[in-house]
Amino acid sequence: MGYLKTIPSRGFPRPGAGPVAPADAAGGADIEAHDASLHKAGAAFFFLLVFTFLLFVRPHELVRAGQHIPWAQMVAVLAIGSYAIARFQASMPLIWTKEVFLVLGLTFLFTAGIPFAFWRSYALKFLTDDWLKTLIIFFLLTQTVYTLDRARKLMWVILLSETLVMAYTILNPAGFNYTSSDGRMTGANRGFLSGNSLGVAVATTLPFLIMFLLRSRSWIRTAVLVGTFGMMMWILVQTASRSNLLEVMLSLGLIYLYMLRRSAKAKMLGVVFAASLLVFVLAAPGIFWSRISTLYRAGLANLVDTDTAVSSASASEAQRKKLFWRSIEYTLESPLLGCGIGNFEKKSGTTEEKASEWMGTHNTFTQISSETGIPALVLFLMLIATIVRKMREIIRVSRDKPEMQELRLFAISTLISVYCFCFAGFFAHLAYDYYFYYLAGISVAVYGTFERHMKNAGLAPAAESAPAVRGGLRNGRRGLRP
Repeated sequence: MGYLKTIPSRGFPRPGAGPVAPADAAGGADIEAHDASLHKAGAAFFFLLVFTFLLFVRPHELVRAGQHIPWAQMVAVLAIGSYAIARFQASMPLIWTKEVFLVLGLTFLFTAGIPFAFWRSYALKFLTDDWLKTLIIFFLLTQTVYTLDRARKLMWVILLSETLVMAYTILNPAGFNYTSSDGRMTGANRGFLSGNSLGVAVATTLPFLIMFLLRSRSWIRTAVLVGTFGMMMWILVQTASRSNLLEVMLSLGLIYLYMLRRSAKAKMLGVVFAASLLVFVLAAPGIFWSRISTLYRAGLANLVDTDTAVSSASASEAQRKKLFWRSIEYTLESPLLGCGIGNFEKKSGTTEEKASEWMGTHNTFTQISSETGIPALVLFLMLIATIVRKMREIIRVSRDKPEMQELRLFAISTLISVYCFCFAGFFAHLAYDYYFYYLAGISVAVYGTFERHMKNAGLAPAAESAPAVRGGLRNGRRGLRP
Protein backbone atom coordinates (compact mmCIF):
# COMPACT_ATOMS: atom_id res chain seq x y z
CA MET A 1 0.00 0.00 0.00
CA GLY A 2 2.21 2.82 -1.27
CA TYR A 3 1.63 6.37 -2.27
CA LEU A 4 0.88 5.20 -5.79
CA LYS A 5 -2.58 4.29 -4.55
CA THR A 6 -3.17 7.30 -2.35
CA ILE A 7 -2.23 10.13 -4.71
CA PRO A 8 -4.55 10.57 -7.71
CA SER A 9 -3.59 12.15 -11.01
CA ARG A 10 -4.28 15.86 -11.46
CA GLY A 11 -2.76 16.36 -14.86
CA PHE A 12 0.75 17.21 -13.65
CA PRO A 13 3.46 16.26 -16.16
CA ARG A 14 5.10 12.94 -15.45
CA PRO A 15 8.86 12.37 -15.47
CA GLY A 16 9.70 11.05 -18.91
CA ALA A 17 12.46 8.78 -17.69
CA GLY A 18 10.16 6.86 -15.39
CA PRO A 19 10.60 6.38 -11.63
CA VAL A 20 13.64 7.79 -9.92
CA ALA A 21 15.95 5.02 -8.90
CA PRO A 22 16.73 4.76 -5.20
CA ALA A 23 20.36 5.63 -5.88
CA ASP A 24 19.24 8.94 -7.35
CA ALA A 25 17.09 9.86 -4.38
CA ALA A 26 19.82 12.04 -2.90
CA GLY A 27 19.23 14.43 -5.75
CA GLY A 28 15.63 14.88 -4.64
CA ALA A 29 13.36 17.04 -6.71
CA ASP A 30 16.34 18.54 -8.56
CA ILE A 31 16.32 15.45 -10.75
CA GLU A 32 13.30 16.99 -12.44
CA ALA A 33 15.45 19.85 -13.69
CA HIS A 34 17.06 17.43 -16.16
CA ASP A 35 13.83 15.86 -17.43
CA ALA A 36 12.72 17.41 -20.72
CA SER A 37 9.12 16.25 -20.27
CA LEU A 38 8.79 18.60 -17.29
CA HIS A 39 10.04 21.66 -19.13
CA LYS A 40 7.53 22.24 -21.88
CA ALA A 41 6.05 25.67 -22.55
CA GLY A 42 9.47 27.17 -21.94
CA ALA A 43 8.68 30.32 -23.95
CA ALA A 44 5.48 30.92 -21.97
CA PHE A 45 7.42 30.51 -18.72
CA PHE A 46 10.08 32.95 -19.94
CA PHE A 47 7.46 35.58 -20.76
CA LEU A 48 5.86 34.95 -17.37
CA LEU A 49 9.21 35.81 -15.76
CA VAL A 50 9.44 38.99 -17.86
CA PHE A 51 5.87 39.89 -16.97
CA THR A 52 6.66 39.36 -13.27
CA PHE A 53 9.67 41.64 -13.57
CA LEU A 54 7.58 44.37 -15.20
CA LEU A 55 4.84 43.93 -12.60
CA PHE A 56 7.18 44.45 -9.63
CA VAL A 57 9.59 46.98 -11.11
CA ARG A 58 7.04 49.08 -13.04
CA PRO A 59 9.79 50.61 -15.22
CA HIS A 60 7.35 53.03 -16.83
CA GLU A 61 7.24 54.84 -13.49
CA LEU A 62 11.01 54.87 -13.05
CA VAL A 63 12.01 55.85 -16.58
CA ARG A 64 9.98 58.29 -18.61
CA ALA A 65 11.12 56.93 -21.96
CA GLY A 66 8.43 54.62 -23.30
CA GLN A 67 6.11 55.22 -20.35
CA HIS A 68 3.06 55.26 -22.62
CA ILE A 69 3.83 51.86 -24.11
CA PRO A 70 1.81 49.05 -22.43
CA TRP A 71 4.83 46.81 -21.86
CA ALA A 72 3.17 44.50 -19.32
CA GLN A 73 0.09 43.94 -21.51
CA MET A 74 2.26 43.18 -24.53
CA VAL A 75 4.31 40.62 -22.61
CA ALA A 76 1.13 39.08 -21.17
CA VAL A 77 -0.18 38.55 -24.71
CA LEU A 78 3.12 36.93 -25.69
CA ALA A 79 2.96 34.66 -22.64
CA ILE A 80 -0.61 33.55 -23.36
CA GLY A 81 0.16 33.08 -27.06
CA SER A 82 3.27 31.04 -26.34
CA TYR A 83 1.36 28.86 -23.92
CA ALA A 84 -1.45 28.29 -26.45
CA ILE A 85 1.08 27.22 -29.10
CA ALA A 86 2.82 24.85 -26.69
CA ARG A 87 -0.52 23.55 -25.46
CA PHE A 88 -1.58 22.35 -28.93
CA GLN A 89 1.79 21.50 -30.46
CA ALA A 90 3.07 19.49 -27.48
CA SER A 91 -0.35 18.12 -26.45
CA MET A 92 0.11 19.50 -22.96
CA PRO A 93 -2.70 18.60 -20.55
CA LEU A 94 -4.45 21.30 -18.57
CA ILE A 95 -3.44 21.07 -14.91
CA TRP A 96 -6.61 20.98 -12.84
CA THR A 97 -6.21 21.40 -9.10
CA LYS A 98 -8.54 22.47 -6.34
CA GLU A 99 -6.88 25.89 -6.36
CA VAL A 100 -7.70 26.33 -10.05
CA PHE A 101 -11.35 25.39 -9.54
CA LEU A 102 -11.67 27.76 -6.56
CA VAL A 103 -10.20 30.69 -8.48
CA LEU A 104 -12.51 29.95 -11.40
CA GLY A 105 -15.39 29.88 -8.92
CA LEU A 106 -14.34 33.30 -7.62
CA THR A 107 -14.20 34.61 -11.18
CA PHE A 108 -17.73 33.33 -11.82
CA LEU A 109 -19.09 35.08 -8.71
CA PHE A 110 -17.22 38.30 -9.54
CA THR A 111 -18.79 38.23 -12.99
CA ALA A 112 -22.27 37.30 -11.78
CA GLY A 113 -22.38 40.34 -9.51
CA ILE A 114 -21.77 42.89 -12.29
CA PRO A 115 -25.45 43.33 -13.30
CA PHE A 116 -26.31 44.09 -9.65
CA ALA A 117 -23.29 46.28 -8.90
CA PHE A 118 -23.61 49.78 -7.47
CA TRP A 119 -21.64 51.10 -10.46
CA ARG A 120 -21.98 48.45 -13.19
CA SER A 121 -19.67 49.99 -15.79
CA TYR A 122 -16.85 50.37 -13.25
CA ALA A 123 -17.35 46.80 -11.99
CA LEU A 124 -17.01 45.53 -15.56
CA LYS A 125 -13.90 47.65 -16.12
CA PHE A 126 -12.36 46.45 -12.85
CA LEU A 127 -13.07 42.83 -13.76
CA THR A 128 -11.56 43.08 -17.24
CA ASP A 129 -8.59 45.21 -16.19
CA ASP A 130 -7.47 44.43 -12.64
CA TRP A 131 -8.87 40.97 -12.01
CA LEU A 132 -8.18 39.65 -15.51
CA LYS A 133 -4.49 40.51 -15.07
CA THR A 134 -4.35 38.57 -11.80
CA LEU A 135 -6.28 35.68 -13.35
CA ILE A 136 -3.83 35.45 -16.26
CA ILE A 137 -0.91 35.44 -13.83
CA PHE A 138 -2.47 32.68 -11.75
CA PHE A 139 -3.35 30.57 -14.80
CA LEU A 140 0.17 30.80 -16.25
CA LEU A 141 1.67 30.00 -12.85
CA THR A 142 -0.39 26.83 -12.46
CA GLN A 143 0.20 25.67 -16.04
CA THR A 144 3.91 26.45 -16.50
CA VAL A 145 5.50 26.47 -13.03
CA TYR A 146 5.26 22.82 -12.02
CA THR A 147 8.82 22.05 -10.90
CA LEU A 148 10.98 23.40 -8.10
CA ASP A 149 13.49 24.52 -10.70
CA ARG A 150 10.96 26.90 -12.22
CA ALA A 151 9.58 27.96 -8.83
CA ARG A 152 13.14 28.78 -7.79
CA LYS A 153 13.70 30.94 -10.88
CA LEU A 154 10.38 32.71 -10.36
CA MET A 155 11.22 33.62 -6.77
CA TRP A 156 14.65 34.88 -7.80
CA VAL A 157 13.03 37.18 -10.37
CA ILE A 158 10.68 38.54 -7.69
CA LEU A 159 13.51 39.08 -5.21
CA LEU A 160 15.82 40.71 -7.76
CA SER A 161 12.99 42.93 -8.99
CA GLU A 162 12.36 44.12 -5.45
CA THR A 163 16.10 44.63 -4.96
CA LEU A 164 16.34 46.79 -8.07
CA VAL A 165 13.44 49.05 -7.10
CA MET A 166 14.64 49.43 -3.51
CA ALA A 167 18.19 50.20 -4.63
CA TYR A 168 16.83 52.84 -7.03
CA THR A 169 14.80 54.40 -4.23
CA ILE A 170 17.73 54.52 -1.82
CA LEU A 171 20.37 55.71 -4.30
CA ASN A 172 18.11 58.35 -5.84
CA PRO A 173 16.35 59.98 -2.89
CA ALA A 174 15.50 63.02 -5.01
CA GLY A 175 14.31 60.90 -7.92
CA PHE A 176 11.08 59.54 -6.49
CA ASN A 177 7.93 61.61 -6.30
CA TYR A 178 5.88 59.57 -3.90
CA THR A 179 6.71 60.92 -0.46
CA SER A 180 3.66 61.53 1.73
CA SER A 181 2.80 64.94 3.16
CA ASP A 182 4.06 64.02 6.64
CA GLY A 183 7.49 62.97 5.34
CA ARG A 184 6.98 59.20 5.22
CA MET A 185 8.62 57.40 2.32
CA THR A 186 6.28 55.61 -0.06
CA GLY A 187 8.83 54.46 -2.63
CA ALA A 188 9.86 55.02 -6.21
CA ASN A 189 6.70 53.62 -7.78
CA ARG A 190 3.08 52.83 -7.08
CA GLY A 191 3.79 49.13 -6.89
CA PHE A 192 4.88 47.07 -3.90
CA LEU A 193 6.65 50.04 -2.27
CA SER A 194 3.48 52.10 -1.98
CA GLY A 195 1.70 52.36 1.35
CA ASN A 196 0.77 49.12 3.08
CA SER A 197 1.83 47.03 0.08
CA LEU A 198 5.43 47.18 1.28
CA GLY A 199 4.70 45.16 4.42
CA VAL A 200 2.84 42.53 2.41
CA ALA A 201 5.61 42.24 -0.20
CA VAL A 202 8.41 42.05 2.37
CA ALA A 203 6.61 39.70 4.75
CA THR A 204 5.70 37.24 1.97
CA THR A 205 9.11 37.22 0.25
CA LEU A 206 11.31 37.13 3.35
CA PRO A 207 10.77 33.38 3.92
CA PHE A 208 12.01 32.62 0.40
CA LEU A 209 14.97 34.97 0.87
CA ILE A 210 15.93 33.09 4.02
CA MET A 211 15.45 29.76 2.24
CA PHE A 212 17.88 30.83 -0.50
CA LEU A 213 20.36 32.00 2.13
CA LEU A 214 20.22 28.69 3.98
CA ARG A 215 21.00 26.82 0.76
CA SER A 216 23.41 29.33 -0.76
CA ARG A 217 26.98 28.23 -1.46
CA SER A 218 27.88 31.34 -3.45
CA TRP A 219 29.20 34.45 -1.73
CA ILE A 220 27.78 36.60 -4.54
CA ARG A 221 24.26 35.28 -4.00
CA THR A 222 24.69 35.58 -0.26
CA ALA A 223 25.79 39.20 -0.60
CA VAL A 224 22.81 40.02 -2.84
CA LEU A 225 20.35 38.40 -0.46
CA VAL A 226 21.83 40.05 2.63
CA GLY A 227 21.84 43.39 0.82
CA THR A 228 18.20 42.90 -0.15
CA PHE A 229 17.31 42.20 3.47
CA GLY A 230 19.11 45.34 4.57
CA MET A 231 17.29 47.50 2.03
CA MET A 232 13.98 45.97 3.04
CA MET A 233 14.53 46.88 6.67
CA TRP A 234 15.78 50.41 5.88
CA ILE A 235 12.79 51.25 3.69
CA LEU A 236 10.48 49.59 6.23
CA VAL A 237 11.39 52.05 8.97
CA GLN A 238 11.31 54.98 6.51
CA THR A 239 7.66 54.25 5.71
CA ALA A 240 6.82 54.49 9.43
CA SER A 241 3.84 52.19 8.86
CA ARG A 242 2.56 50.34 11.88
CA SER A 243 0.94 47.55 9.88
CA ASN A 244 4.09 47.10 7.76
CA LEU A 245 6.19 46.66 10.89
CA LEU A 246 3.77 44.19 12.48
CA GLU A 247 3.59 42.10 9.30
CA VAL A 248 7.37 41.91 8.95
CA MET A 249 7.81 41.12 12.65
CA LEU A 250 5.32 38.26 12.29
CA SER A 251 7.19 36.97 9.23
CA LEU A 252 10.53 37.05 11.06
CA GLY A 253 9.02 35.34 14.10
CA LEU A 254 7.56 32.50 12.00
CA ILE A 255 10.82 32.21 10.06
CA TYR A 256 12.68 31.68 13.33
CA LEU A 257 10.18 29.11 14.59
CA TYR A 258 10.02 27.12 11.34
CA MET A 259 13.46 27.61 9.77
CA LEU A 260 16.16 29.01 12.08
CA ARG A 261 16.09 26.89 15.21
CA ARG A 262 17.96 23.78 14.12
CA SER A 263 21.33 24.23 12.41
CA ALA A 264 24.19 26.44 13.58
CA LYS A 265 24.13 28.36 10.27
CA ALA A 266 20.43 29.01 10.66
CA LYS A 267 20.83 30.24 14.23
CA MET A 268 23.67 32.52 13.16
CA LEU A 269 21.49 34.00 10.41
CA GLY A 270 18.74 34.59 12.94
CA VAL A 271 21.09 36.48 15.26
CA VAL A 272 22.51 38.58 12.40
CA PHE A 273 19.07 39.53 11.09
CA ALA A 274 17.72 40.32 14.55
CA ALA A 275 20.71 42.56 15.23
CA SER A 276 20.35 44.24 11.82
CA LEU A 277 16.68 44.95 12.41
CA LEU A 278 17.50 46.41 15.83
CA VAL A 279 20.11 48.73 14.28
CA PHE A 280 17.69 49.98 11.62
CA VAL A 281 14.94 50.54 14.17
CA LEU A 282 17.25 52.49 16.48
CA ALA A 283 18.35 54.65 13.53
CA ALA A 284 14.76 55.23 12.38
CA PRO A 285 13.50 58.80 11.86
CA GLY A 286 11.40 60.54 14.49
CA ILE A 287 8.16 60.01 12.60
CA PHE A 288 8.68 56.25 12.92
CA TRP A 289 8.77 56.45 16.73
CA SER A 290 5.84 58.87 16.85
CA ARG A 291 3.60 56.55 14.86
CA ILE A 292 4.81 53.29 16.40
CA SER A 293 4.29 54.70 19.88
CA THR A 294 0.54 54.66 19.23
CA LEU A 295 0.67 50.85 19.31
CA TYR A 296 1.43 50.77 23.02
CA ARG A 297 0.14 54.11 24.26
CA ALA A 298 -3.18 53.65 26.00
CA GLY A 299 -6.15 55.78 25.05
CA LEU A 300 -5.42 57.45 21.74
CA ALA A 301 -8.42 59.69 22.29
CA ASN A 302 -6.77 61.16 25.40
CA LEU A 303 -3.57 62.11 23.62
CA VAL A 304 -2.79 65.76 23.16
CA ASP A 305 -2.44 66.03 19.38
CA THR A 306 0.58 68.31 19.36
CA ASP A 307 2.47 65.69 17.36
CA THR A 308 1.30 65.68 13.75
CA ALA A 309 2.35 62.06 13.28
CA VAL A 310 0.38 60.92 16.34
CA SER A 311 -2.64 62.91 15.21
CA SER A 312 -2.40 61.35 11.74
CA ALA A 313 -2.07 57.86 13.19
CA SER A 314 -5.06 58.39 15.46
CA ALA A 315 -7.20 59.69 12.62
CA SER A 316 -6.12 56.80 10.41
CA GLU A 317 -7.11 54.25 13.05
CA ALA A 318 -10.52 55.84 13.59
CA GLN A 319 -11.20 55.98 9.87
CA ARG A 320 -10.28 52.33 9.34
CA LYS A 321 -12.64 51.23 12.07
CA LYS A 322 -15.40 53.21 10.40
CA LEU A 323 -14.60 51.64 7.02
CA PHE A 324 -14.61 48.17 8.56
CA TRP A 325 -18.09 48.52 10.03
CA ARG A 326 -19.34 50.08 6.80
CA SER A 327 -18.04 47.04 4.87
CA ILE A 328 -19.93 44.79 7.28
CA GLU A 329 -23.04 46.88 6.65
CA TYR A 330 -22.67 46.53 2.87
CA THR A 331 -22.13 42.78 3.28
CA LEU A 332 -25.42 42.42 5.16
CA GLU A 333 -27.21 44.56 2.58
CA SER A 334 -26.15 42.30 -0.32
CA PRO A 335 -24.92 39.01 1.18
CA LEU A 336 -25.02 36.97 -2.05
CA LEU A 337 -23.24 39.12 -4.64
CA GLY A 338 -22.20 42.27 -2.78
CA CYS A 339 -22.15 45.80 -4.17
CA GLY A 340 -19.95 44.87 -7.13
CA ILE A 341 -16.27 44.06 -7.61
CA GLY A 342 -14.17 47.16 -6.93
CA ASN A 343 -17.25 49.13 -5.91
CA PHE A 344 -16.85 49.61 -2.16
CA GLU A 345 -14.88 52.81 -2.59
CA LYS A 346 -17.41 54.15 -5.10
CA LYS A 347 -20.42 53.35 -2.96
CA SER A 348 -18.81 54.63 0.23
CA GLY A 349 -17.80 57.96 -1.26
CA THR A 350 -21.09 58.49 -3.09
CA THR A 351 -23.45 57.60 -0.26
CA GLU A 352 -21.46 59.48 2.40
CA GLU A 353 -21.01 62.47 0.05
CA LYS A 354 -17.52 63.16 1.36
CA ALA A 355 -14.29 63.14 -0.62
CA SER A 356 -12.48 61.59 2.37
CA GLU A 357 -14.75 58.53 2.24
CA TRP A 358 -13.61 57.44 -1.23
CA MET A 359 -11.42 54.75 0.26
CA GLY A 360 -11.18 50.97 0.20
CA THR A 361 -12.09 48.70 3.09
CA HIS A 362 -8.51 48.28 4.38
CA ASN A 363 -9.53 44.68 5.08
CA THR A 364 -9.18 41.91 2.50
CA PHE A 365 -11.88 39.67 3.90
CA THR A 366 -14.59 42.30 4.25
CA GLN A 367 -13.53 43.65 0.86
CA ILE A 368 -14.57 40.35 -0.71
CA SER A 369 -17.75 39.96 1.35
CA SER A 370 -18.95 43.53 0.79
CA GLU A 371 -18.07 43.70 -2.92
CA THR A 372 -18.71 40.14 -4.13
CA GLY A 373 -20.74 38.46 -1.38
CA ILE A 374 -20.38 35.88 1.35
CA PRO A 375 -20.17 32.89 -1.07
CA ALA A 376 -17.09 34.49 -2.65
CA LEU A 377 -15.58 34.97 0.81
CA VAL A 378 -16.18 31.27 1.54
CA LEU A 379 -14.36 30.29 -1.68
CA PHE A 380 -11.48 32.62 -0.84
CA LEU A 381 -11.14 31.10 2.64
CA MET A 382 -11.29 27.61 1.11
CA LEU A 383 -8.44 28.59 -1.22
CA ILE A 384 -6.34 29.69 1.74
CA ALA A 385 -7.22 26.53 3.68
CA THR A 386 -6.32 24.31 0.71
CA ILE A 387 -2.86 25.85 0.40
CA VAL A 388 -2.24 25.62 4.14
CA ARG A 389 -3.36 21.98 4.28
CA LYS A 390 -1.18 20.93 1.36
CA MET A 391 1.92 22.72 2.64
CA ARG A 392 1.47 21.26 6.11
CA GLU A 393 1.14 17.81 4.54
CA ILE A 394 4.46 18.25 2.75
CA ILE A 395 6.16 19.53 5.90
CA ARG A 396 4.87 16.57 7.92
CA VAL A 397 5.77 13.87 5.39
CA SER A 398 9.20 15.32 4.53
CA ARG A 399 10.39 15.54 8.10
CA ASP A 400 13.74 13.73 8.57
CA LYS A 401 14.02 12.98 4.82
CA PRO A 402 17.25 14.59 3.52
CA GLU A 403 16.29 14.07 -0.14
CA MET A 404 13.20 16.28 0.35
CA GLN A 405 14.73 19.18 2.25
CA GLU A 406 14.49 21.79 -0.52
CA LEU A 407 10.90 20.76 -1.12
CA ARG A 408 10.29 21.05 2.61
CA LEU A 409 11.84 24.53 2.72
CA PHE A 410 9.68 25.64 -0.21
CA ALA A 411 6.58 24.36 1.59
CA ILE A 412 7.59 26.10 4.84
CA SER A 413 8.31 29.36 3.02
CA THR A 414 4.96 29.22 1.21
CA LEU A 415 3.13 28.42 4.45
CA ILE A 416 4.74 31.31 6.33
CA SER A 417 3.99 33.67 3.44
CA VAL A 418 0.31 32.66 3.39
CA TYR A 419 0.05 33.16 7.16
CA CYS A 420 1.59 36.62 6.77
CA PHE A 421 -0.76 37.47 3.92
CA CYS A 422 -3.75 36.50 6.07
CA PHE A 423 -2.48 38.73 8.87
CA ALA A 424 -1.85 41.59 6.42
CA GLY A 425 -5.36 41.05 5.12
CA PHE A 426 -6.71 42.69 8.27
CA PHE A 427 -4.88 45.93 7.45
CA ALA A 428 -5.13 46.22 3.65
CA HIS A 429 -7.57 45.30 0.88
CA LEU A 430 -5.65 42.82 -1.29
CA ALA A 431 -8.34 40.46 -2.54
CA TYR A 432 -7.69 41.03 -6.23
CA ASP A 433 -3.99 41.92 -6.15
CA TYR A 434 -1.36 39.51 -7.40
CA TYR A 435 0.54 38.93 -4.13
CA PHE A 436 -1.58 36.07 -2.83
CA TYR A 437 -2.11 34.46 -6.23
CA TYR A 438 1.63 34.17 -6.80
CA LEU A 439 1.77 32.19 -3.56
CA ALA A 440 -1.18 30.06 -4.69
CA GLY A 441 0.55 29.32 -7.99
CA ILE A 442 3.83 28.42 -6.26
CA SER A 443 1.94 26.10 -3.91
CA VAL A 444 0.59 24.21 -6.94
CA ALA A 445 4.16 23.71 -8.21
CA VAL A 446 5.41 22.60 -4.80
CA TYR A 447 2.59 20.14 -4.26
CA GLY A 448 2.91 18.77 -7.79
CA THR A 449 6.59 18.06 -7.11
CA PHE A 450 5.61 16.42 -3.84
CA GLU A 451 3.14 14.13 -5.60
CA ARG A 452 5.70 13.00 -8.16
CA HIS A 453 8.26 12.41 -5.43
CA MET A 454 5.83 10.29 -3.46
CA LYS A 455 4.93 8.25 -6.52
CA ASN A 456 8.59 7.52 -7.04
CA ALA A 457 9.00 6.72 -3.35
CA GLY A 458 6.19 4.20 -3.70
CA LEU A 459 8.36 2.27 -6.13
CA ALA A 460 11.40 2.27 -3.85
CA PRO A 461 12.38 -0.77 -1.77
CA ALA A 462 10.15 -1.41 1.21
CA ALA A 463 12.88 -0.42 3.63
CA GLU A 464 13.02 3.03 2.09
CA SER A 465 9.35 3.66 1.39
CA ALA A 466 7.87 2.16 4.56
CA PRO A 467 8.56 5.14 6.87
CA ALA A 468 6.93 7.54 4.41
CA VAL A 469 3.92 5.30 3.94
CA ARG A 470 3.49 4.73 7.65
CA GLY A 471 3.71 8.48 8.25
CA GLY A 472 1.05 9.13 5.62
CA LEU A 473 -1.30 6.49 7.06
CA ARG A 474 -0.74 7.62 10.61
CA ASN A 475 -1.67 11.21 9.74
CA GLY A 476 -4.57 10.23 7.54
CA ARG A 477 -4.93 10.14 3.76
CA ARG A 478 -7.33 13.01 3.51
CA GLY A 479 -4.46 15.50 3.23
CA LEU A 480 -3.30 13.81 0.02
CA ARG A 481 -6.59 14.06 -1.84
CA PRO A 482 -7.58 16.93 -4.15
